Amino acid sequence: MSYPISPPTVSFSSIIFTTTAYLLKYQLTRQYSNARMALAPSAPAHRVVDVISYLAAHPTVELSVSDIARGTGLNRTTCQSILLSLEPRGWVQRRSDLRYALGAGMIPLGEAALAGLQVVDELRAELDTLVAAVGLEALASVVSGDEIVVVAHARLAGVLSQTVRLGQTIPFVPPFGIAHLLHAPDGTIDAWLDRARVKFEPDERRAYRESIRFAEDRGYVVVLDVEARRRFEQAVSELADRPASHAARRRRDELVARLHREERSFGPWTGSESAEVSQISAAVYGHDGHPVAAIGVHAQPHQIDPSRISEHATSVLEAADRVTARIHGRNPAMSARRPTRHV
Repeated sequence: MSYPISPPTVSFSSIIFTTTAYLLKYQLTRQYSNARMALAPSAPAHRVVDVISYLAAHPTVELSVSDIARGTGLNRTTCQSILLSLEPRGWVQRRSDLRYALGAGMIPLGEAALAGLQVVDELRAELDTLVAAVGLEALASVVSGDEIVVVAHARLAGVLSQTVRLGQTIPFVPPFGIAHLLHAPDGTIDAWLDRARVKFEPDERRAYRESIRFAEDRGYVVVLDVEARRRFEQAVSELADRPASHAARRRRDELVARLHREERSFGPWTGSESAEVSQISAAVYGHDGHPVAAIGVHAQPHQIDPSRISEHATSVLEAADRVTARIHGRNPAMSARRPTRHV
């Protein structure tokens, strides 16, 4: 059966979210140190990023200065000053009624950000094929710093996504991002575990490592749906709309801490017909055999039909393998693997 797929579109939202993720946010927030001192992130630069991110979160709406001030938590004078600085470069455009939207000057920045990520083009091309094969929403992500960024997204025509957005970020901390850890170096996994918002006991660290090994053997990751995860995704969506919202950030961080010990949220899935599965993902590998991206299907707000999990997992694995091959990567799994249903 074939499904109509939404035609590809290039929006200011997708461009600026990717640009923000790769050119601004992580470079501005990274702390540099030398033998004498450590530099702190620039507060004025953060405010510029907040304004741009807020405009990007509302690509079809023209916003007044007051709207932007309320949404970012900045004062009106600061917002006005930032907008006046961005306008001459075409990063924002001002309407006759003094309302603002993103400008065409952002397009070259988005293209420049993507130019260094060949894998993104390949992921985009593969997602439409994956959507047609499984009839579910598909997405791809990469790790940037301590966060996971959605870099490609596709869905059936007429289906509106409530929780997944291009450029959306979530913390790269347990239990999130296991697909990005398959066959990763031990140091990468240790760093991920160390970033947990709660201190893990040795047996908890072992449990996570066992889950990663289980997924490596199977070749893909299954995410089981729990109520806390649903609320977490709602908080992430709200944070994308209101990047300066302290309440949304606090809810997100509280839910991250809770999910650390929600063992059902990261598996391993054993093939139970009663399991509520919301995501299936697999790693895309680089030339060194380490993950460079993850690709998968997402069923929120509904669940994946348990009887079709193995079928969908096969489609996800094949999509990941095709992207790995096209970027001349190397899948470290020594033998061909296909998902099997566990009973």
